Amino acid sequence: MTGDRYGYDAPRASGATWREAFTAMLDGLLADAADWDVLLPIPPDRIRELPERYASVLDEVRRR
Repeated sequence: MTGDRYGYDAPRASGATWREAFTAMLDGLLADAADWDVLLPIPPDRIRELPERYASVLDEVRRR
């Protein structure tokens, strides 16, 4: 499916770029994990670093 943005339908996580959408979706998952006291295999802060670390790869996605 293509559209005018990446990610989910409003009001859920989305963004103008795949990196923005992926980051928003990841933040939502990490918020759920915190709310539900889910023990993650690595600290959430390390997970949050991944979209920035791999930004160039995420930014290669061009089709919405």
